[in-house]
Amino acid sequence: MRKDVIGTAVLGLGVYEVAIALFVAIAPHAFFDSLGPYGHFNRHYLHDVAAFEGALGVGLLLAVRRPTWRAPFLVLAALHFAFHAISHGVDVTRADPKWVGPVEFAGLLGGAALLLLLARRALAESGDRRDRGSA
Repeated sequence: MRKDVIGTAVLGLGVYEVAIALFVAIAPHAFFDSLGPYGHFNRHYLHDVAAFEGALGVGLLLAVRRPTWRAPFLVLAALHFAFHAISHGVDVTRADPKWVGPVEFAGLLGGAALLLLLARRALAESGDRRDRGSA
């Protein structure tokens, strides 16, 4: 039996995104103080973040059982990470504590690259399934 590496990655990312959404929605001050220490606290914007992260996470979780959804959701997640990295790159020196900015920037940029590689593999695998008549 072949391991479903892409499915496992999509599941892990989906759980991560939903967990972030719940953290932001349930404890916005704790999220802001620990992971989002940029500027001033704004509950509304943080709840907007929770809504987007939650929607992405649920989509990824649905894609676990729908292989043809995996590549599009992985590309969407990669774009999210890349755009988020740009935001952190602009504010890299404004984080408090200072180490948070560069660490988050590097993690988001690396995450975007990894997600694009996974999306490429997912696309190839979905093409293989169609070629075998099992789409």
